[in-house]
Amino acid sequence: MLRISKNESENKAFIMMRSIYALTLLIAVGCRTLPGSDGSESLVILEESTGTAIAVGALLTHPEETGTRTYRISGGDHDDRLVHRETTPTDQFNADWITVESIVTDDGPIPRRTEYWSINSAGDAVLHATVDHEEHAMTLFKPPLVTMPAELKPGNTKTFDADVRIVEEDDIKRRKESGTATQAIAYTGSVRMRTTRGEVDAAKIVIEFEADLALADAIERTVRYVTAENGIVAIQRTRTVKILGMGGTEHSETLQLVRTK
Repeated sequence: MLRISKNESENKAFIMMRSIYALTLLIAVGCRTLPGSDGSESLVILEESTGTAIAVGALLTHPEETGTRTYRISGGDHDDRLVHRETTPTDQFNADWITVESIVTDDGPIPRRTEYWSINSAGDAVLHATVDHEEHAMTLFKPPLVTMPAELKPGNTKTFDADVRIVEEDDIKRRKESGTATQAIAYTGSVRMRTTRGEVDAAKIVIEFEADLALADAIERTVRYVTAENGIVAIQRTRTVKILGMGGTEHSETLQLVRTK
């Protein structure tokens, strides 16, 4: 009988979780630097309501345009680091767009994640595949997993399912793991929030993601704050991995938009 050590199981679970981690923050673009400082301070929610802030849908959070958005990370493994997210067209993995997320360093940007996505015939933003370059793992979704519906009304929740297959980055025939994923996307209302760029009114979108894999259960809760002018301006993200149904390791980070171009 095959025996898997605790350390080996934990390592595989973290690889799997990180490879399916990239379900948020697909690129929107502009040509401006946002007012205020560099986004290194924490955002503060001043007021929350169930009223309508703005109309929210895939074309706002996932515009089909080439460009780069820069966020600053608070918490997690890359605390106080800038991250670039650059989107360009692609024809790989049946996707129309590719988003490469890179950590900014003194030696230049280091890619950590790549996302292949499209706007489908229903107008939904869907994720075909992701690559975790740090773990050399690729995650494929069948059908492509919806990351934002064409339209989401305040108070509504929409749920989507997909099969998950995790493979080697350089050899997609070599399967690491497989399972299922469920994602619930809810428009919970509007908030008045204070960031280092000042006070803004934003729609609050809460996303609950669960992956049921052979060796681990992965859960991620993401809150997106969206404005009509700048799309996704902030993200709060918490993820938990449970190994073989026991215990759990939690990681959290916040991203704030610094500039677009």
